[in-house]
Order: sequence, then C-alpha cells, then structure tokens
Amino acid sequence: MRNERTHFAHREASGLAVDLFWDPSDLDHEFRVNVAGPGGDMSFVLFPTSGAAAVEAFHHPFAVELQEEPDPYATALTPFR
Repeated sequence: MRNERTHFAHREASGLAVDLFWDPSDLDHEFRVNVAGPGGDMSFVLFPTSGAAAVEAFHHPFAVELQEEPDPYATALTPFR
C-alpha cells in the first residue's frame, strides 16, 4: 500500500508559490519541491536527493534548478498535477 505524500511547507512571495513534499515510500523521488508562478503560467518540479537539499530547494528553487542535471521524470516549465 502506497503512503500519501506529506506536505511539509508552503510559502509565497512575489506571486511565486513553493511547496515542499516528502514521500518515504517513493525511494526514487522521496522529496519533491513544486514551484508555480503567478496565474499558473510557469511551473516546475525539483526532486532533491536529501532532506538538506530539499530545504535548500524550497528556499532557493531557481538557484537549485540551474545546478541540477535534467531529470527525465521532472516536468520542467509546464503545469504539474
């Protein structure tokens, strides 16, 4: 049975919404950071590899996004669900 993803944090600034999720049952993507721009016109998802990286991505998603290798499972610059 799959556990539900836990929503750990949410923040908004200048129309940007950032959400941090954790799912201990999904070992490939245990952490997830959703980033959405104003009006939903821009969004992307980050999959940090550790708790510390997840916190960093939550606070600085654009800096982290520029450093990461492309993730074939991430949906970059498109709406997420």
